[in-house]
Amino acid sequence: MEAHSAFLLQLGVSGETVAKLKGDWRSAGLAEKTRVMLDYAVEVTRDATRIGDPAFARLRKAGCSDEEILEATVVAAFFNFMDRVADALGVEVDRWKSS
Repeated sequence: MEAHSAFLLQLGVSGETVAKLKGDWRSAGLAEKTRVMLDYAVEVTRDATRIGDPAFARLRKAGCSDEEILEATVVAAFFNFMDRVADALGVEVDRWKSS
């Protein structure tokens, strides 16, 4: 969480918004499309085998194209992979903040 927060701050996201995202991103005032995509990313993280047509219908209803759904899936899966590699190797957050 700290590494991702530091990255958002580097992108120019305000500290207040980052704090809201860390606390409860669902109430952080994000656009519906973004909230639905984040819900989907949580689903991918928790159990990708349970994702089905209802999830894709929610994404499309929120305005996501098939390309955006693919991108969200790949990004969520990639970050899950990288987080587990970093956790397994004991990568410290300070290394990420300083680069």
